Amino acid sequence: MWIRDGAIAFDGVGVAGGILTINSGMTSSLVFNDAASSVNWRDVFWSSNHQWLVYDNTATPSVTPGVFDTINVTVDSLAQSLGSSRAGSSFTWEASGNDVYLNYTVPEPSTYVLLALGLVGVLANSRLKRFFGRLRR
Repeated sequence: MWIRDGAIAFDGVGVAGGILTINSGMTSSLVFNDAASSVNWRDVFWSSNHQWLVYDNTATPSVTPGVFDTINVTVDSLAQSLGSSRAGSSFTWEASGNDVYLNYTVPEPSTYVLLALGLVGVLANSRLKRFFGRLRR
């Protein structure tokens, strides 16, 4: 059963008696574009890592290590995809003790720096080859 908590503005899992079980092969669908949504992937909030406690209980849940095998993420309220708005960002599920968390991670800034340096190196190498090729003629 999914429970809407309007004060916090995200969903949690309520288990009435028993233990939360998520079998292998299951898909998680994260919906960010329903009628009441105001999620905008370009908002500064999505430029840093976040973690939400989704399941908290005294009983250990029965889940596979990655919790869900597949995670589907919808477009935001402006119909923008996460991949086009925040390249490299992703959601993952994590079981820790008796809790299950939803994690949102963005690439480290150094990743972009390394990619940029690599691109500069490739371009410089190409120009140097052309330059020295002309000198040999």
